[in-house]
Parts: sequence; structure tokens; C-alpha cells
Amino acid sequence: MFETTLPPLAGVLAPGPDPRMLRWQRALGELYLPEGLLALADDLAALAPGLEPEARKDLTLLVLVLLAEQEKGSTCLALDDPELAARYLKALEGAQAPPWARLLAVLDRAETGPLAGPAGAGTPLVREGQRLFSQRYCRSEAGLAALVRARMGRPAAPRRFDERFLAIPDQLSGEQRKAVQLALDRPLALVTGGPGTGKTSIVVAMLRALLHGHLGLGDILLAAPTGKAAQRMGEAIRRTLGRIPPAGRDQPDQDLLEPGLEPQTLHRLLGWNPGRGAFLHHAGNLLAARLVIVDEASMISQELMEALFAAVPPEAALVLLGDPDQLPSVDAGRTFQDLVRALPAANQALVHSFRMGTRGGHILKVADAVNRGAVRAFQAGPEAAPRRQRPEDLAFQGVEFLEPAGNLAPFLAAWMATRIWTQESGAAVDPLLKPPIAAPRPGESWSPADLERIRALVRNYDRSRVLCPVNQGPALMSVDSLNDFFHALALDRARGELEETPRIIVGEPVMVLRNDYRRNLFNGDQGVVMMVRRQHSDQPHVFFPRGQGFVSFPLAGMREQLTLSYAMSVHKAQGSEFDRVALVVPAMEGEFITRGILYTALTRAREVVTVLAREADWTAGAERQDLRLSSLPDRL
Repeated sequence: MFETTLPPLAGVLAPGPDPRMLRWQRALGELYLPEGLLALADDLAALAPGLEPEARKDLTLLVLVLLAEQEKGSTCLALDDPELAARYLKALEGAQAPPWARLLAVLDRAETGPLAGPAGAGTPLVREGQRLFSQRYCRSEAGLAALVRARMGRPAAPRRFDERFLAIPDQLSGEQRKAVQLALDRPLALVTGGPGTGKTSIVVAMLRALLHGHLGLGDILLAAPTGKAAQRMGEAIRRTLGRIPPAGRDQPDQDLLEPGLEPQTLHRLLGWNPGRGAFLHHAGNLLAARLVIVDEASMISQELMEALFAAVPPEAALVLLGDPDQLPSVDAGRTFQDLVRALPAANQALVHSFRMGTRGGHILKVADAVNRGAVRAFQAGPEAAPRRQRPEDLAFQGVEFLEPAGNLAPFLAAWMATRIWTQESGAAVDPLLKPPIAAPRPGESWSPADLERIRALVRNYDRSRVLCPVNQGPALMSVDSLNDFFHALALDRARGELEETPRIIVGEPVMVLRNDYRRNLFNGDQGVVMMVRRQHSDQPHVFFPRGQGFVSFPLAGMREQLTLSYAMSVHKAQGSEFDRVALVVPAMEGEFITRGILYTALTRAREVVTVLAREADWTAGAERQDLRLSSLPDRL
């Protein structure tokens, strides 16, 4: 996080941690700060050795607040922000914390100079006016701003194209046409819109218009932040192209349907090298492209966005699509939102949702109410969501609430039986997916029948998913405990056919926990476990969607880097869509549940959302805004 060689702890915490400082950490710890953050703050404060002990502790606390805000996603502190001071006082109430003004006074002292200086001074912390940064985030933010200004400074290059590309297969609306024209004319286009606003239709129109006379297939790159989002992007493009009548397709249209222009993750696009800790493509080794289109841009962190802007050739067009109301990136920054706010000339908003009149229309109304913080709207009007007392009262239409007290386990068991173990056709899913899939011979692919079995299982899991904001928490109200519950049901169902009780069994959905560059798998990629027969020996393999097919790997070789994914965190679900979502909202202290979390969870569903939450927890979450601070708009 900080680019400096830190000295060892210099005595403020020795011989044991100061009880007052531990209370500070516990008070700020409602954010679930990583272990060692207090020690890091004290190490940094040690770079100001001339301070007397009390001032040194004040400086340590100020650094700890900066680290806490960065853990929440801010890139800096606004030292003169009264809301920050108020949150600080509230969080540290009763923890014998000094006044905010006293902390700021320590920052102004000459002895603090080796720790916090102006930009370019090389200090671990950077102070720019009333903003305090780590050196890393300050340099990244300034670098990204310079790249954006340079791109925006390039002249527009209007392209003429055949209007029929805006009418087939979908007749584009006025705002969609403006988005296509913006993307074809300008070096940077930001296309924003919520679910169902037709972003995929815009991408298809854009690709068809450019391939007919302007660009070749090799000039275009498509990407998304995660493997699942990239997979969905490719599927949506092919599905839209598939609706063009065969008589209306020509060779460029057919080229788009063939493998070759497959969306990839941003890390793959930029060529991440874990050994070097750097990207292959950068300002000195640009991407070979004249058009780069990136979907789900709200998930891109500040540093990754900087790497993307640096690697795209100046003469190439860069198109970013996303929903600015979704959760921002897991890492620091709210970069897409900042760009949209700061660059109105580069932005085209899509407001009309084509889903509003469909079965999913009620979800969008509730999501919009959440986004506005209109809490009372849940009780009456078109956004009202009925409350059910028992699982059997659920109608599975739009958004419904089910009070979790005493109801959660029966609901989850019924969910497993009807959503996981029952196919869309109504047929039951075999517990261990017998018979095994026959391994193909070298140089051959899976048989059509086996490929369809794999696709059917993937489709089955993509129909429904349980989402939760936190990985760890109360029983049956966190991702880990929910997956344990579903796994126990699966083990019980397969009882008598297993010789042991493994952590993952055949037929279960799994997710990759960390990037695996050897297998070309990335954190968050989702797969399914199926048995494969090879030379009279059966072994479980994990199948992952890739392009229009699948790749598979023996489960034994990667078991430790997988987790079950019957339930997923809301963050990990970004870039995914399901027909039905069950959203479990735990009763927890702190700032875990925000309107960004709730909006993102709701908009993962196409048709039905069942919310398992106490009314007080849901209301508090809808009222709580995501508070991230960034100076990027000011720099632009």
C-alpha cells in the first residue's frame, strides 16, 4: 500500500499495545479492518521520530483513520470534511480519542515532514491542500487524470455508417442511437444504464457498423473485469446477433458469430505477469487495437483503470459501459462513477428500461426506490414489496420479503429442492450426475451429448442463486454458513454413494478463490464438478465456461483454490445475472449493508427476488449511502 521501507515498531506499542490505541482500533474495527493495520499505522508514525509520545499517538490514529477509509474504498481523506469528522467522532465515541482538530494540528507540525509531504516529495503520505493520500493512490490518481485529459483532448473523428445497423435486429431508441454515434465519433465514450436498457444492442450495432467498411475483426478487443462478466458479454452479443435473419447477414455479421472476437478479462487483455507484478501492455507496449470495448466498468478499480487507459493506443477508441449505481470496485476508487460525473461530453445515459413492462419490472421499481433512498416506497405504491410470514406464502413474483426469524432453514431447504435439484423442465437432477462423462481422445472434443449435459448443469445453476453481503457472520446469514448448509444437504442426499465426506462433491457449483495464471482462471470464475471416465477410471473434474465451450481440470489438483458457490457475496455476483435471487441480509452492526449493496443484489435478478431480512435492517441499508472519497473529478 505504501512504497517505502518501514522501520520496525519504534516503541509506542512496546512492551505491549497501548490499551487506548487498541480501543481505537476496536472502535474503527466495525469495518472489519485487517489484522496488522494498527501496527502499520504505528510504523508509519515512527517516520516522525521528533514527536513527543502523545503527539505520536495522535498521528498514529490519524494514519489509522486513513487506512480505514482506504479499506472502505476511498483513495484519500478530506481533512476539512465535517461528515468525516462526525463519522470519526461517532465511531470512536467512548474510546478516549482526541478531537479531530488536534489530529490535524499534528499533521501540520514540522516533525511530521518525513511522513507526509507534498506530491513529488517521495514521502509515504502525500498532502495536497486538504486531502491526505498514500503515495501510491495519489500517483495513480494523478496518472489516470493525465491520461484521461490527453484522450479527451484528441479531436472527434465522425464516422458515417449505414442506418440499417441501428434497426436490425433491434430498432434502437433515440438515446441508444446517440450512444452508438458517440462511441463511433469520440476517442472516449461512457455509456451508462441500468438493467435492460439495451447496452448489448448498442455494442452489436457499434460492432456491425465498424466492421462494414471501417475496421477489421483483428482491430477490436472486448473485455470485462471478471471472467463471468466477460462470458456474459460474449453470450449476449451472440444471442443478439443470432436474431438477425440469416438472409440479412453478410460476411462481417457471420465473422462476429464465429470464435475469434471473444471477450476476455481485463487482466488477460493487459497481460498480467504475476512474477513481475506488472502488465505486459502499457504505455511503452500498447495494445494492438483500434477499438476497445469494456463492459461492467463500474467494477474497475482506479489502478486497473489507469493501466487500461495507458495501454489503449491514443488513436484507438475506448468505450466503457456500466451502471454507475452499482457497487464500485472492491479495491479503492469509484473510477467509472467519477469519470461519468466529470465528463458529461463523453457520457450518454440510457434511461429507458425495456424490462419495465416485463415480469422483472417490479424488481427495477424496487431497485430504483432503493437507489433513491425512498424507504417509505416499500410500503405502498408501485414499489411496494409484500411481506410474507411463511415460505409457503411466497408467490415468487417480483420482490417479496420473508422475515428470517424461524423461517430461514425451511426456505433454504425448499430452495435446494426446487431450484438446484430440479431442472427447468421439472426433471430431477441425479445426485452424483451418473453416468460419468467419457473423456475425449487426444485432439478430439467432448461428445455433443456430453457437452449438452455440461451446459444443462451450468444453465441450471445460472437460473437461481443465493446472495449475501458478507462472507462471515451469523449462522445461515453469511456466504460461508449458507454454503455449508447447502453442502450438508448435498452430502445427505448422496448418502450411501460416498465412501467419505469430501469438502466438494460431484454436482456442486464452485468458484475460484485466487488467480491461477497457469490454468488461465481468475478469482471469481465459476464452474461445476462432474465425473469423467478415462480408461476405466472415474475422476471428478471441474468444468469452466470459456468462449463457446468449456475447459476442464481434475478437481484433485485445484481443490484448495475452490469454494462452493451455492451462495455468493453480492460483490462476487457483479457481472452475473440470474432468473431468481434469494437475498439474505444479516442483522449486523456496522456499515456492511448499504444502498449500493442492495441495489446491486436486486439488479442481479431478471424475474424474482426473495429478500430474507428484518425490516429494520433493510430500511437501514437503503438509507445508508456508500461513502467513498476520490479527488479524480477535481483533477479532471
